[in-house]
Amino acid sequence: MRKQPPFRLGSPVPAHLYVGRRRQLEQIGRAIKAKQHVLIYGSRYIGKTSTINTVQELIKDEEDKVLRLRLESLTSEYQSLFFLFRKLVLDICCILLEQNDEGSSFVVRIPASNVSIEHKRVDDFEPNCYDLYKIVDAIMLMAQQREYTKLVLFIDNINRNLGCLVSEEGEQILRFLSEKNIVIVASAREDDYKKLYRDTSCLAPVKIGGFDSSDDVIELLELYTNPPLYNEPKLNFPREVINLIWEITDGYPSPVQEIFYRCYLESSMLGLTEVSKEMVEKIVLDRSKYLFSFVNRPRRESDAQV
Repeated sequence: MRKQPPFRLGSPVPAHLYVGRRRQLEQIGRAIKAKQHVLIYGSRYIGKTSTINTVQELIKDEEDKVLRLRLESLTSEYQSLFFLFRKLVLDICCILLEQNDEGSSFVVRIPASNVSIEHKRVDDFEPNCYDLYKIVDAIMLMAQQREYTKLVLFIDNINRNLGCLVSEEGEQILRFLSEKNIVIVASAREDDYKKLYRDTSCLAPVKIGGFDSSDDVIELLELYTNPPLYNEPKLNFPREVINLIWEITDGYPSPVQEIFYRCYLESSMLGLTEVSKEMVEKIVLDRSKYLFSFVNRPRRESDAQV
């Protein structure tokens, strides 16, 4: 019995399976080194989460003194930046408390009072904005004690909360975080970016698109169809077929993988060893609605003729 083709359909990939978008990765890396916050945006299933996964690993490889924290997706919409800021700070505290070998209490000393955040009641803690700034100071002190020089926060799907972040008040907080060597790398859907983003020097937008060329499509194919991911006989994709797949999908990873997956299934049933343009055209006709829901663009006349 043949194995199922290993392609990942519509789900994020880890760093070792990430293909292409090298220019964007370099742009994000430069921004982080310059202590500039980054907003990764793009259409559905284009690879925003996969990009965040990859950037996390690239930072790990390049800089040992960077503390990387992955915060939960911001599924709730925060009308006030204060509540968004409080969630981010308390999420950081929870993660650091999990990693703290010295106990579960996290203490911040404030003039005339002490603020103590204990692990079991951190969600009930309601600091004011002044306290939040002091907590950030304490967070960085804890990081420095562990010999970390920078804290990078990865926030997937900031989406509807983007407006809070790029407000005037948001810019002040982003500048404060930069001064404290804390950098935010967030992702958002392109629709939310167009509606909510306003120009700010504090948050560098980086658009994630499809593969730059058909060479990236070949790299993806080789990556997924070589051992250890796949030990079955390889299927031949002529260059003209690869070019066709890239043109039809605009290089969007999810529909590229979907077409590869369908080609492997079809070839296995028919006992074929090579994919033809006709096979790809048939798959696109049969799966058109699904494929182009990923691409998120009007179909071209050339697509309709396929």
